[in-house]
Amino acid sequence: MIEEMYVKNFVLIKEARISLKPGMNVFSGETGTGKSLLIGAISLLVGRAAQTQWIRAGETEAIIEASLDLSKNSQARLWLKNNDYPLEGSVLILRRILNQEGKNKVYINGIQSTIKQLATLTDLLFDLTGQFEQQKLLKEGMAGEILDLAASQWKIKAKMDFNEALRQYQQAYGNYKEMLLKKETALENLTQKEERVDFLRYQISEIKNAKLETDDEDIGLETEKSRVKNASQLLAWCQTFEELLYTQDASIISSLESRALSLDRLGAGDASLRNIKKEIEEALNHLHEVHQLSFQFGSSIDLDPSRLDQIESRLFELQKIKKKYGGSLSDAKKKLIQLEGELNLLSHTEIQLQELDKNLEITLHEIKILGAELSRLRNITARSMEEKINKQLKELAMVGARFRVVIESLDGKESSHFTKNGLDVVCFLFSANQGMKEAQLSRVASGGELSRILLAIKTALLFDEEPLSCLFDEIDTGIGGGVAEIVGRKLKQISRIHQVLCVTHSPQVAALADHHYVIHKTPDKHTTKTHISILEGIKAREEEIARMLTGIEITDKAKAHAQEMLSFSENK
Repeated sequence: MIEEMYVKNFVLIKEARISLKPGMNVFSGETGTGKSLLIGAISLLVGRAAQTQWIRAGETEAIIEASLDLSKNSQARLWLKNNDYPLEGSVLILRRILNQEGKNKVYINGIQSTIKQLATLTDLLFDLTGQFEQQKLLKEGMAGEILDLAASQWKIKAKMDFNEALRQYQQAYGNYKEMLLKKETALENLTQKEERVDFLRYQISEIKNAKLETDDEDIGLETEKSRVKNASQLLAWCQTFEELLYTQDASIISSLESRALSLDRLGAGDASLRNIKKEIEEALNHLHEVHQLSFQFGSSIDLDPSRLDQIESRLFELQKIKKKYGGSLSDAKKKLIQLEGELNLLSHTEIQLQELDKNLEITLHEIKILGAELSRLRNITARSMEEKINKQLKELAMVGARFRVVIESLDGKESSHFTKNGLDVVCFLFSANQGMKEAQLSRVASGGELSRILLAIKTALLFDEEPLSCLFDEIDTGIGGGVAEIVGRKLKQISRIHQVLCVTHSPQVAALADHHYVIHKTPDKHTTKTHISILEGIKAREEEIARMLTGIEITDKAKAHAQEMLSFSENK
């Protein structure tokens, strides 16, 4: 339930903070005051598309914020918990910011979120009804969605729950579609098989003939290439190093050994000299090790001039393999495994197609069984829906009207006609008067009739949901007098379970409200401001309802009528 709305720089609203209450809340005002702005603001909080022209002229951004009480909405609380959004007590804060660049910011309890997540959450919190929803009612596929919503909410005596039946069907349908895609790919592979097989074999042969060893063979060869190119200079360096350490007169090692021996003669009992001798001996040991490494390195140098050609030839071959098959020798080895797997798959295409056809037949049989169960559950729901909606239509002063749900099964037709929701095409038929033939809503229902049909559907469905904030934007369009009063009573009935927010031009509807808000606009220098305020006290309400009855000039007779209407509504 919405407890408070905050709107800033939204169309004509400069800034408004509105406290909303349980029960039936109505909003009225003269034509052009922007009665639907609050509903429009809330529609942004349910994730609907925004337009930059909705930002008040001269401002850079618009802010829409709502505080909601979730104490009676367990589904919304569970969604927040499952999606890691904080919830202190039962208060939810939704916030959406629009800016001139067309970018939106969305916050759920202070955490920045996405439009998609906002829409998913608010689907558990709001139900919007207006002229847009009336047109949606006429769209192809909408009848099926409404019937399935009823089937998922109403408890039907059956072996299988509708939601579970739909889940199993959609899983089987998904498997079927996946297998069809695999079959299509296999058939394409079969068509191009010979050409592809030859190409795969060529690539596999090319990689295998390269006889790839380690993943870093090319790095080792680059090192060896540098050594071979500088072989003469490296060998000369090793020989010079050998002479410096050992063979020349006064070599480093012979000189150090001589110095060490002289220390024995000069200071055998001197501890400091012994330490110096020890360090010299350790240095000699290290030099011997360095000499050994230098000797081994020099011995490994290949002076064969043909070796450089061999290395460069091998590096050229490896570079070609790397360039064609992934960028590295490791990637080329992985590519070889992939190519061999594809070749093996192509070699078994005919067998794969046979297995796919067999599995497709099994899954199609499963789809038909599950689809038939869905059809059965839908037919049960359809009869119950007809009964409930026809009852509602009678209560809405459409005594001779008939509403019927027609379900055409696609079973027996080609599987390409099947949909992700089953084997059924659902259509709503309507007749406004007794004796008239039923036809599709789009052909026979007027605007006022559509309003009442939509209200009847909403009433039938809403009573089986957790408490929502139900928004009705001029649901009374095209009706008046006694029918408008009946619509008001229906909204009042809904408000016993759900919070109702209703924009209305009908005094009959407004008189039945628990809380009445008036919307008016005033000029402000070069712009116009819209204000929303609650009517406090019976006199204020009488004045507004009298205005709704007569227009600008409020007569005593209109006031008396308004007083009578309010008195009558209090006794209902």
